[in-house]
Amino acid sequence: MRRAFSLIEVLVAVALVAGLAMAMSGFIWGVRMRRDSIATDAARLQGIATLFAHIETDVLTCVAGDAGKAGIQGGPDSLRLLTRGVGLVWGGQGPDVGDLQGAEYVFKGDRVSGTRWRGASREGDLGDDTIIEGVGLVRFRYFDQGQWVTRFDSAQAGRLPAAIEVSVWFVSPPDLDTDTLDESEWSIPAEESGFGAALLSDEPTRVAAGADANEMLTGRPANPDRVRVIAIPDGPDAWGAR
Repeated sequence: MRRAFSLIEVLVAVALVAGLAMAMSGFIWGVRMRRDSIATDAARLQGIATLFAHIETDVLTCVAGDAGKAGIQGGPDSLRLLTRGVGLVWGGQGPDVGDLQGAEYVFKGDRVSGTRWRGASREGDLGDDTIIEGVGLVRFRYFDQGQWVTRFDSAQAGRLPAAIEVSVWFVSPPDLDTDTLDESEWSIPAEESGFGAALLSDEPTRVAAGADANEMLTGRPANPDRVRVIAIPDGPDAWGAR
């Protein structure tokens, strides 16, 4: 005679099935979260690489100025460039617009947007295009006359800078005013900013996400997660600054 399952056996079986289902659900959820995190990181790194590539291409043919407009004009969170080159006809513009092109990169919120246009004015502006999303901070600096500066205008200076530094933090460092911050508070002090040192600083780091307590207490920002120092071939001080 076959014996039926007892109530205790049924409860144990239900508990085992429930536990297995919860374990599987947790595993699947963890895999999905990891997949989403990897996709976000990959998209962010691709955006950073795109930003570096665009700026490197632009500075190869940038000009100091045109018709009173600065060829390189920027602050800590924006960069505007005028370049010479042959591109596509945009916005119904004909070939008579010349070879002057403009590009601007702006960090705002948690993203970097870029736009391009042809001619000295911004007529035919293609509008903003998001290049990077989900970053804590993007900072531009300019190597001019042997030191890093946070603002530069080639029309006023009458020359191009020797290099442009683009730094990206995945996580926002402590709240700091980049307009008034002394250069010594950044990761590459001005007194160590010979042009050779600038090129040596072009190394990715992974420190910002794990900023130590002393860094947070002293108010010094963590080193950037990605940094690129882009030399300007036509910069008058590019090869003379030491």
